[in-house]
Amino acid sequence: MNAPDLSTGLLRLIRRYTSASGDAAQKLRDELAVTDLLGALHGGTLHRAGKLPDGTQYRFHGVGCAVERAGISVDFDFGPEGRTDGFDAWRLHLFAEQFPDETHFHDEAVVAAALAELQRAGMVAKPGWTPSPHLYYLAEQSTARDPESRGREPSSPNESGEQCDDPVAEDDAAVSGVERRVPSVSGDLDGGDGLDDLAACDGEDASLVGARDSAGALGAVEASALGGAERLIP
Repeated sequence: MNAPDLSTGLLRLIRRYTSASGDAAQKLRDELAVTDLLGALHGGTLHRAGKLPDGTQYRFHGVGCAVERAGISVDFDFGPEGRTDGFDAWRLHLFAEQFPDETHFHDEAVVAAALAELQRAGMVAKPGWTPSPHLYYLAEQSTARDPESRGREPSSPNESGEQCDDPVAEDDAAVSGVERRVPSVSGDLDGGDGLDDLAACDGEDASLVGARDSAGALGAVEASALGGAERLIP
């Protein structure tokens, strides 16, 4: 897979991840009747870990949360005003490992290299916002600290008010010129420490964990990622 294809694929993964993280956070807000999840946690009104009536399990850690719903786990750190659409290479690769159609991004180094390419192309930004300055955001979401979407995938009307009929096609056009195993949330609830390693990445650039050798040429990293696997876009 060449550079434009990796960039397009990562954009799809990012949108898939931010949609999942946004839905998970909104599920917690609705079921726990709390708007500011992180504030409620630090204020002592929320338990650090729990299970919702529908089986959804969650555990807060540092400035983030890991949620497991319907067999899919997503870990996210909160941005300003509780937004959940931030990401880094480590969290993207953890998320990708759950999907056989995202095999190219099971390697964190590949994700880190492709993310750097997107940043150079101006398609993602790292604004350094507290409480998670290590997070990246899609460029169209990185100019407002409190977007109305609050971390949901921007599949409804975009900032200009126009409906985006095919965001994937837009991603393809935009780049045409130019992956630690997911810890089980239930492990913690059963008395294990399945998510203890996540706290180690709070407050630092998690995209650098295990990816410090990814600064070489993108082409060399891509070659190791291919492995004959074919990525299927759902």
